[in-house]
Amino acid sequence: MEEKARLERAACEGFVQSYNAKYCTSFVVKEHRDRPDFLIADAFGEKIGIEMTHLYYDREQAKTSLGRGEKEKFHGTMRTGELITALNTLLESKAAQAAKYNFGNRLFLVIRNTSPIHELADFEMFEEDIHIPPSHPFSHIWLLCQDPMTNKWTGLAELM
Repeated sequence: MEEKARLERAACEGFVQSYNAKYCTSFVVKEHRDRPDFLIADAFGEKIGIEMTHLYYDREQAKTSLGRGEKEKFHGTMRTGELITALNTLLESKAAQAAKYNFGNRLFLVIRNTSPIHELADFEMFEEDIHIPPSHPFSHIWLLCQDPMTNKWTGLAELM
């Protein structure tokens, strides 16, 4: 399995685990696919498409997170406002991309925050600055963050 597929799978598994715990459901990942990235289903046959993406502060943070950054180049400070701007850009991009999908079931967008210093509380403080595109195919948009106390992907917030 290629690196991108492994990252997406891990993020989707983390989302499903957090979603099930939060809503007392029993969804499992059924299929890693394309358009949307995953199909999850529960014991009752309800199916949901998951479009999975990762939020990076910038290209350098993405490369560093994947072990491809320049070893001698320090990334620097991550400002929350700039991360929110990156989130808004990602939301616009994913809304345009998913609008072309031909998927008949509910569709969730799940955004995994990869920032090593920003947690769910940071996004909650800047909630009014997060802009959901007016037109998109998602029934829910979720933000998945790492819990700073446990280092587990259990910080789950619904953006829409």
